[in-house]
Amino acid sequence: MISTMPARVLRVAVISSASSLERGVAPIIRESRELAWIGSASDSDSAIHLCQVDSPDVLLVDSASDPRWDLSLLLTAMFPDLVIVALLRRNTRNSVAAAWARLHGVRGIVGLNADAEALLTTIRTTVQSGQFVHPDAISTT
Repeated sequence: MISTMPARVLRVAVISSASSLERGVAPIIRESRELAWIGSASDSDSAIHLCQVDSPDVLLVDSASDPRWDLSLLLTAMFPDLVIVALLRRNTRNSVAAAWARLHGVRGIVGLNADAEALLTTIRTTVQSGQFVHPDAISTT
């Protein structure tokens, strides 16, 4: 009989100054068997503390909370195994903003208002392949 080792549950947190984002994302993460919600942070100091204390595997970062991606760059330098997935707001859903995010340590990109399946797909694929941009994340207009 072949037994399969269950995949490790990935610990997920969000960085956003908008508390409504946490209320929208947390239930999606909690419903997934392969993900565990560990919390949120609203600024750089609390984000660093969250990473030091709770050791997330995946950090969802609101583009409005890290507009120049400086925090993402800092966190990936401090925590090299951390996977950052950017949640792009409408005004940053373009190829230049996406490229700038990627240059600053972001490995996955999805639209802020993506549905649950798009968010979960982006998290899974980014962790598995090392990088992923959801096809709906970048506006072509």
